[in-house]
Amino acid sequence: MSKGTSSDTSLGRVSRAAFPSPTAAEMAEISRIQ
Repeated sequence: MSKGTSSDTSLGRVSRAAFPSPTAAEMAEISRIQ
């Protein structure tokens, strides 16, 4: 997530809206996409 790509921002906004606190599964999914 340190890359700071446009997709990162989009995923971050959606994730925050759906999940107030980031979970391990969420972080793993984001890493997998990248």
